[in-house]
Amino acid sequence: MIVPSKAELFAYYHNNDTREAFHTLPQRRRLAVIRDAVQRCSPANPVVLDVGCGDGYSAGYALEGLTGVRFVGVEYSFAKLTECRRCISGHVHGLIGDGEILPLRTSSVDLALCFETMEHLPNPAKALVELRRVLKPEGRTVLTIPLSGRLHEPLVKLYHWLQRRPPKFAEHLHFFTRSLALRLIREAGFTVLEAQCHGFEFFGLHPKTHERYARWDTRMRWFQMGLTGKPERWQVGHTFLLIVARPV
Repeated sequence: MIVPSKAELFAYYHNNDTREAFHTLPQRRRLAVIRDAVQRCSPANPVVLDVGCGDGYSAGYALEGLTGVRFVGVEYSFAKLTECRRCISGHVHGLIGDGEILPLRTSSVDLALCFETMEHLPNPAKALVELRRVLKPEGRTVLTIPLSGRLHEPLVKLYHWLQRRPPKFAEHLHFFTRSLALRLIREAGFTVLEAQCHGFEFFGLHPKTHERYARWDTRMRWFQMGLTGKPERWQVGHTFLLIVARPV
C-alpha cells in the first residue's frame, strides 16, 4: 500500500477526526486487557509516553487510579491532544508528531504506550527504536497491534475500493502477523516479556480468557481460519496482539 507523505498524513488526520466509541464488547475487552497490563507495569509517579494517544480515553482508562502521572501524548491531530486533559489525571503534555523523532531525553520515560497505532505510522520500525531510546533501562512498553492473515490486506483494499476511498488513506498503512510484530519489537532492542492474542470474535462468540482463545485456535486449525494472525491463515473478527516488553 502506498504510504503518503507526512504532510498528507497530518492534513488527513486533522480533517478526519475519527474516534472509537468503545461501546462494543470487543472494544471493552481490549480496554480491560490494556488496563491490566498497564497497572502491572507502571511504577509509582510514572512518566508515561503514549504514541498515538488519540483523545486520551484509552490511556486515561488504563492509568486510572495511578498517582503522580506525568503524561506525554503524541498525535497527528492537535484537536485530539487538547482533549487529553479531560481524560487523563495529572500533568499532561502534547506533542504533534508520529513518534519517529521525539524531543525527549534518552532514558527519561518509565512507561511507553502504543495502542493500535503502529499500523498507522509511516515507519513503525523507526518509531519502535525511538521508544527504546527514551525508555529507562527498567522501563516497560505496552503495545497492542491488530493482526492480519494472508487475505486481510487485499480484502481491506477491496473494501476501500468499493467505498470509493483513496487506498493510500485506508485506515492501516501496514499489516502485521504475530511473527512480524514480534520480530520488529526485538530488532528495535526490546526483550518481549508477554505476547498474548486477544479479541477473537466469531458469530457473536467472545472467549473471556487468553487460554480459552488459544484452545479455540488449536481446535480450529483444520479450518485454516488464522485466529492468531499467522501468515498462512485468515483473520476472523478483530484479533490483536498485546505485547509487554523492556529494553535489552
